[in-house]
Amino acid sequence: MYTRSYAVSVGLIILFLVTSILLSAQLQETNYKELNNLNTATVKPSSIVRDHVSETSFTGENDTHSFITKIFEDVKSATGYRYFAHDDKNCGLDGIKIIEKPSGGYLGIYHSNIGGIFYVRLAESDDLLNWRYVRTIEEYASQPTIAKAPNGAYLVAFEKEDSHSSHLKLHYYPNLSVLINGLPSFKIDLPRSLSSANEGTPNIYNMTIEESVLNITMGFHYNNLTANADEVAIGWLKVSLTDGNWTWQTKPMKDYTGKLRQEYNVKGNIGDRDFGRIFGMEFTLQEGNLKERIPDTDWSAWRIFLYNHSTGNFIMLNITTHKGSTSFGNPTFTLLKSPAGRTAVVVTYYVFSEGAADGEMGPLIFYKELDYDIVISNITLSRKRPIVGEAIQVYVTVENLGCLAATFNVTANYTRIFDPTLGVVAVTLNSLDSITLNFTWIPESFGRYQILACASGISGDADPNNNQKEIIIYVYAQTKTNGTGFGFRRCFLK
Repeated sequence: MYTRSYAVSVGLIILFLVTSILLSAQLQETNYKELNNLNTATVKPSSIVRDHVSETSFTGENDTHSFITKIFEDVKSATGYRYFAHDDKNCGLDGIKIIEKPSGGYLGIYHSNIGGIFYVRLAESDDLLNWRYVRTIEEYASQPTIAKAPNGAYLVAFEKEDSHSSHLKLHYYPNLSVLINGLPSFKIDLPRSLSSANEGTPNIYNMTIEESVLNITMGFHYNNLTANADEVAIGWLKVSLTDGNWTWQTKPMKDYTGKLRQEYNVKGNIGDRDFGRIFGMEFTLQEGNLKERIPDTDWSAWRIFLYNHSTGNFIMLNITTHKGSTSFGNPTFTLLKSPAGRTAVVVTYYVFSEGAADGEMGPLIFYKELDYDIVISNITLSRKRPIVGEAIQVYVTVENLGCLAATFNVTANYTRIFDPTLGVVAVTLNSLDSITLNFTWIPESFGRYQILACASGISGDADPNNNQKEIIIYVYAQTKTNGTGFGFRRCFLK
């Protein structure tokens, strides 16, 4: 709860309590076609996309893992999927990282091997599965990732080839239009600091901007020549957006790497990874090779591990494809809206040929729509200039972006302790429905007010970060006349 140091500070909180859940979805048997055509993609009807999950409330670490791991493991129950994924130029979508476009649709950054040369490329999609090539970002480069900065800029990071090694490189694009059509504002080649041989496979943990300085926390791998294996490191990049000066600091993640080696006997490379937030928790998908790199990498021994940042524990995923592939790498995932408008997680892996079933080799994309996601999307008032003593209608818009219908109560209270309840409204929302609730509020004093709408008590909500919305308003004092027809407002706030 927020507090303000004004003369009067009153807020409105909208509390949601889920009292019952409606509409149990049923799984139906689906016949899957052979995926020999590289343009083949499959999407299930929304009525049959749910797993049979007996309980979605997270009562402990095992319950959390049991529910969440199915999102990353079970390709067969995905809403939509595509094996051997290529763009419309028939180039592989290797290591593709997918994000949403602000105006709708999706962007994907990936690499393709064309004539023995790796290219980092950008593509766009309307359905997450079929992709249109947009442009080439860099040649002699691979393993890219993309993230949107708080100022609307886009950061593309990748592994850049040297003559006999590789290093990290970044492009900064000030907006979407420049990303698609223009040149980056700046490029940075980050010098190797932990390995004389190779550093690469970047992922973005966090980006902030403070006083025109871009702060990036980035994960990457480095070739540990002493251990004869790739291992994971973290770096902190600070870039001045005014003069372009930058600093770069790095550190090996020894505890993180050691935990995989000790608990899961990962003897070989620990390389690519991706980080994200779902269900209000932070996770990393991490690739690791079970066998030593002697003399070379065993491509059949790649596995994917899920790391829970809140518990500090890994689990090895048992990924199940339609035909039983076993070796996976280059994991990515993103929480976003599905093509149907529901909240979903899109996951991508690379299926290595040494562990691939027939028709499943290469880039794999699949996404799953999630059961529950209640969103407070808007708050508006009936008056732009509220006045003390006059009734104001507070309109709160609530959306259900999950797959299932939900029934819950909506309660309106002031933020101050012991203030009276403004009202309780029972609400039922089917999937993709929304409703605007109307609460009447009569402010008693002029000044600044915070109105906060918050949904709570929703078990298994996919994105708790969108469960609240706030606005700041100013309530004006009543106008009094002095007998001359002119009005004066009494306002003592400084």
